[in-house]
Amino acid sequence: MTWQASQRNKVSGFVDVQHFPLRGRAEFASPEAYLYLHDIEPRLYQGSWSSPVTGRLLLEAGASYMTGGWPYAFPGDGDFRVGPNDISTREASTGLQYNSKAAYNAITEQNRFAQRFSVTLTR
Repeated sequence: MTWQASQRNKVSGFVDVQHFPLRGRAEFASPEAYLYLHDIEPRLYQGSWSSPVTGRLLLEAGASYMTGGWPYAFPGDGDFRVGPNDISTREASTGLQYNSKAAYNAITEQNRFAQRFSVTLTR
């Protein structure tokens, strides 16, 4: 969306929110042992501003913020109630993993922020 705030000030913004759950990565595992991530909702927010101060001077600025991460299910959460005290078992002849995940991880946040500012002067 772009808004002409005044004759010399233009502001624009963009928002993108996505949603996708991840339940398994094609592991050879029973449902209680597969990788389960709670709902992942990466979000992107962007904004920019520009202003031609004179016929020769242009000011511009912008910023972006993106959320992301891997919200692993805490032990006992998710589709199946298993936790770190449940023993993960791998069947030697087939490689099937069952009874529990091999490891548990906490939430991993990977948020990013960037900004820019520019001054353009022409002759």
